[in-house]
Amino acid sequence: TEFDAVRTSFSLPQTIDFQTPEGIVTVSGLYELPTEAPNDLSAPKLAFDSTNYALHSYTESLNRLLLKLDGVESWGDPTVRKSRRRIVGKVELEASRIDTFWKQAWMAHVAANQTSESLSN
Repeated sequence: TEFDAVRTSFSLPQTIDFQTPEGIVTVSGLYELPTEAPNDLSAPKLAFDSTNYALHSYTESLNRLLLKLDGVESWGDPTVRKSRRRIVGKVELEASRIDTFWKQAWMAHVAANQTSESLSN
């Protein structure tokens, strides 16, 4: 499927840039994609730069897939509705996991900085 092709062509970045009020913050040493996506994570916005190009491109590809799926008419066919719903669920889960990935990267960065600051005091 198109979703599988988009998903397999993407690889997680090793570095992410975040846009903070103080400027760009680069976070490296990232983790694996989470299996679940908690909703309570917060982080600054992703910077729109070359470092984050693949991440933004992947998210955009997932959004385009959702738009395509939204345009699929079922004409009352329950099989089409069920298939569309299943694929939409997969795409939404993947988008949520990617969102959680970069937010967790930020949270790990903040935790590491707090630990190093408390060790130096």
